[in-house]
Amino acid sequence: MEPLKARPAPTRRGRGTVLVVDDDPLIRQVLREQLEAAGFFAVAVDSGAAALALCDDLAPHVVVLDLYMPGLDGAQVCRAIKARADRPYVSVIMLSASDVKVDVLAGLDAGADDYLIKPTGAEELRARVSNLATVSEYHRLVTHQRDEARGRIDVLNEQLLRSERLATVGTLTSGILHELNNIAQVLTSALEELGEVPRPADKAFAFDAATSVSQHLRELSKSLLRAVRVDQEPDSCLFRQTVDEVLKMLALTGRTRGVEVRLEGADELGVRCGRVALQQVMLNLVGNAADALGRKTGSRIDLGEVAREGWLEVTVRDNGPGMTPEVLSKIFDPFFTTKPVGQGTGLGLPVVRRVIADWGGTLTVESSPGAGAAFVFTVRT
Repeated sequence: MEPLKARPAPTRRGRGTVLVVDDDPLIRQVLREQLEAAGFFAVAVDSGAAALALCDDLAPHVVVLDLYMPGLDGAQVCRAIKARADRPYVSVIMLSASDVKVDVLAGLDAGADDYLIKPTGAEELRARVSNLATVSEYHRLVTHQRDEARGRIDVLNEQLLRSERLATVGTLTSGILHELNNIAQVLTSALEELGEVPRPADKAFAFDAATSVSQHLRELSKSLLRAVRVDQEPDSCLFRQTVDEVLKMLALTGRTRGVEVRLEGADELGVRCGRVALQQVMLNLVGNAADALGRKTGSRIDLGEVAREGWLEVTVRDNGPGMTPEVLSKIFDPFFTTKPVGQGTGLGLPVVRRVIADWGGTLTVESSPGAGAAFVFTVRT
């Protein structure tokens, strides 16, 4: 199955789109007319095969589906509709002349959201379809917001990974330039020493050229070294506002589902770091904590903040399984991860530590088996 793609924000045609599926032409006509009179955009077909063929293009909010039909019956069609996880959410009302419990259960077991007995009154039909159309619209809106949040997180991760690669190149370049400057210094000193030694007249030009080149090399390396070490004034952002944005993104993507996240402290503070950088730090720390909790009963993440003489000390604490000393000693190693293959890159915490160090802060962690984990970092206010 192809990965989910971000969809445009859902739209409504009237009160919603309804697909009526029944092999009886009179029932189809009555249901369609009742729904249209109630403000719905209604389409009617006579078979399960026709319903499935139309579903993708029509994207109905609700399908009113006859349980017993020749060919594909209602239960088979319902299962097929509900199995399409990569399509817009669809609510299903099973429709049958039978009120026998086994038939009702058959419809609900197939995944139907509701069950109606034929014949049904126009008001009851309108009320039930209206409720389920609202449910479908809500599901589609949440899916749209989740996909947008996933896209945003992907962009942030790519930005930070790119920054990490650039920082690595900058560090490597600084090291090379530093060594180049040292070599140039040695070469200059050697030439100065040789300058006191008598030399043949025909070699004077070569000696002067070597001296000139060594001086040029030294000045060039110093100039480039200053360029890669230019200190830039850090950006600033509002701490609680930025954290609230991160928590919403994590909630929309489902990573904190079933986890109570508590943000302690009341005062909003400006912090001296980039908004994207702070988002990335919190996305990784809170996301990792949520992953470690595994949605067990009573899962909780506490976010604490304490202002201390020009610094904000932030704690991300979970009540998860904690880490062994062996794992704790490796968590900042690039590519080390305790997650299953394909679910973690092992780059999140190394990147977080580099980002925090770049804005002048510190990052520490305390953890032991069965006692959860607490990551503490600082940022200037």
